[in-house]
Amino acid sequence: MAMDRSADAAASFVAQVRAARRPRRTGKRVLRILRNTVIYLVMSLAALVCLVPFIWMVLSSFKDSSTIFNIPPDWVPANPTTISYWNAWNNYPNGGGMFGQWYANTVVLALAWTIANVLFCSLAGYTFARIRFAGRDKIFLGYLGTLMIPPIVTIIPQYIMVSKLGWVDTYQGILFPGLLGNVYGTFLMRQFFSSLPIELDESARIDGASRLRIFFQIAVPLSIPGVTTLAVITFVNSWNNFLWPLIVTNSEGMKMITVGLQDFFGQANTNWADVMAGSTLAVSPLIVLFFLLQRFIVQGIQFTGLK
Repeated sequence: MAMDRSADAAASFVAQVRAARRPRRTGKRVLRILRNTVIYLVMSLAALVCLVPFIWMVLSSFKDSSTIFNIPPDWVPANPTTISYWNAWNNYPNGGGMFGQWYANTVVLALAWTIANVLFCSLAGYTFARIRFAGRDKIFLGYLGTLMIPPIVTIIPQYIMVSKLGWVDTYQGILFPGLLGNVYGTFLMRQFFSSLPIELDESARIDGASRLRIFFQIAVPLSIPGVTTLAVITFVNSWNNFLWPLIVTNSEGMKMITVGLQDFFGQANTNWADVMAGSTLAVSPLIVLFFLLQRFIVQGIQFTGLK
């Protein structure tokens, strides 16, 4: 009987403790739910603010140019039409129909920049992460220091070099400045390769693998998220490149799409529906690319510790 009473008392005590803790846990859960709700609302509002210009651009591309700036604005086109897309593709500049050529130039140049940057930045990043040599860290810090040099400062020397080589208004002239990699890409890949276990390299070296074989068959396959992140960032930056192609190209057939869109703006008047249609065509590949590869981009940013 005494043991039964002790067990009942213990059970009663435990029940009272749990009952006392329950309101506290419930309060914490409510606060956590409220905090998460506020965070999601703020993030949703910020995303909406960022999306509004793109939504406006796409909807305006289906409007008549005279109705785009109506007050109050008409968000949904009353009489949607695709004539602006036909105009953008066939009527610029001055009825020349060069939009397809600009598109092809942009695709070729962006792919060339991307492939070259991924290759050279990965090789440089692997070198700084895995190969020990005198002054490696100091050289890397000095290389990072070049990030403080404004890119605009190097425009004139680069143009002089391209002009002396006879590459003005050529594909090689457009590709020249950014073909051998960049500081950010090298840093990104170095951080990623540094996160891989060094034992993988040591085991491969014991088995007789060369540095290049380790790089291509071990390091790169394990670094696909980082490589994909670098490729997407480089492709987007290359696609949006404006200043250098503007300076180094003269003919309509050599323009990239960012430079070609300037021909949509006339001195007397501008067909804003055509501008919106051309802009929509210009950014569509980037949006599709991001949605297809966003999983790898997020993984690459997480693994490298970048914010």
